[in-house]
Amino acid sequence: MNINTKISDLLINDQLLGSTQLDENTRKLLIENSSIVTFSKGELAAKPGLEVTHFALVIKGSFRVRFITGTGRDITLYHTRPGDVCALMMSCLLGGEPYPAECVAESEVVAMALPLAAFDYALEESKVFRRLVFKKYSQRLASVIARMEQLSSPDIDNRLACMLLELSNGEVQIKITHHELATEPNSSREVISRHLKQFESNGWIQLKRGKIDIKNIKALADICAE
Repeated sequence: MNINTKISDLLINDQLLGSTQLDENTRKLLIENSSIVTFSKGELAAKPGLEVTHFALVIKGSFRVRFITGTGRDITLYHTRPGDVCALMMSCLLGGEPYPAECVAESEVVAMALPLAAFDYALEESKVFRRLVFKKYSQRLASVIARMEQLSSPDIDNRLACMLLELSNGEVQIKITHHELATEPNSSREVISRHLKQFESNGWIQLKRGKIDIKNIKALADICAE
């Protein structure tokens, strides 16, 4: 791991945290107090019991956040990609609890790291920063809930993947709404939407208004075959 002393203002950009909405004082605080942290592919960025001392935001690459069960099963909770925040990291920062999972670099990762004291100050002083951070946190938390639902109801994934393949009929785009999809596997629109968003997060599909683009037929076929 390599840490530089500062982060360039070029890295605090609209793609990362919507910095065009931040006031000048908060933007200056982030630039002066943040560092760049890099991880090589396969490197463990966090493990169970680790004290979380920095707020981190991915700039390049991705992390896989996983949980190893008592039986040795490796469960992927979610992936953290550019512009994302780690929901577990956020909860640990806010609650003062140790990190409960493993965070592994899936590729070379570059991230912004902000010390806890500066993070707390920015949250307290800037309403915009607070809103942007908690928006990203809520988005990631929603994906965690969807993932937990997937693990507890794997048959929905199976039926949904099979249905998408059937409806696509070899095409790369399906014209259908979430509500229409929910009528097929006898589920609710909310449940289907969460599973579809998880499929999208995995890179298997892309959701559009009234349409679904198939991005990874093999992944859907593998789930359908389970």
